[in-house]
Amino acid sequence: MKQSEEKPVRLTRIDIARGIAIFLVVLGHALPTGGDAKRYVYYFHMPLFFLISGLLLKAEKPASFGEALSVFGKKLRAYYVPYVVWGLIYAQFGLENIFRILYGSRPAIMDADSVSSLWFLPVMLLAALLCPPLLSLAQGTGHPMVLTGVCAACLFAVSLLLPGMDKGYPLGFDIALAGAAFMLLGRMIRPLTDVLVNRKKLTVILAMAFSVLFVLSVLFLTPADMHVEMYRGGYGNLFFFFLNALSGSFAVILWAMAADSLPFKGAAVYVGQNTLGILLIHRRMVKAVTEWMKAYPYMETHPHLRALAAALCTLVLSLLINGLIKLCLPELVGARRSLQTKK
Repeated sequence: MKQSEEKPVRLTRIDIARGIAIFLVVLGHALPTGGDAKRYVYYFHMPLFFLISGLLLKAEKPASFGEALSVFGKKLRAYYVPYVVWGLIYAQFGLENIFRILYGSRPAIMDADSVSSLWFLPVMLLAALLCPPLLSLAQGTGHPMVLTGVCAACLFAVSLLLPGMDKGYPLGFDIALAGAAFMLLGRMIRPLTDVLVNRKKLTVILAMAFSVLFVLSVLFLTPADMHVEMYRGGYGNLFFFFLNALSGSFAVILWAMAADSLPFKGAAVYVGQNTLGILLIHRRMVKAVTEWMKAYPYMETHPHLRALAAALCTLVLSLLINGLIKLCLPELVGARRSLQTKK
């Protein structure tokens, strides 16, 4: 007789942070290309996702090959299966495009005429597979924090040193190394967030401090021509990349922790719990909504307001479609089918 698995306790502050992160992704796709606002969002919104995932990172040391295979299968179902299905849905039908989607690099996804933002899922799969054994190795030493930091630095360094490939690395391997580095950094700050949970005033003060640091950095310090495109390993000046990525990400995580005590946090939590579905659905929808809004003169002359409105509309529509999919085929959006046991 099998014992029932305990359900992991959801941390609503993590869901709120994820909700903010996915809204920034949608907003980034709605903002005019080449504008400063889009550039500022791209400075930190992808590192933020990896840092948030790192907050929940656990060391994994499977006791057997079967257990390791089970863990691998779960992560494959969570990231790679939805990626392949949606990648093929968006792509032009053809055997060559099937192989491109399976290959999983961003250039291959674009060659298949699929949705380029899907690059994040195979990258997250590899990062999620890399980090737990590295964390387990670090925790088995006398200085786990130091070794975790060394692992993060080495992963990012290797990501930078790998030679470029026109077709990209399989599953975005080079970008996954950088993502894994941020996940390990997220795990390193977890003890600090645990301390701050019951210190709301200090959390707000720190959130304001990191917000101010980010704003001052992007407005007055960061080179005006610096662009960050993590999906292709484009980071610009590394000092300002890390300054902006970490200050912006820490600000969001701390504001999410502060918002966790608010009575009307439910909407943000719900968005955060459906991040994957929104990521899979929103890309072409936000483009269509943005184009539709351009028909209104006021929206045409106020591009940032149009982008904000388009992002909010897209978010709502994506949640509605995601809800319908979860009712019929939850596996398509990385959710599990609920099974009711008969007594």
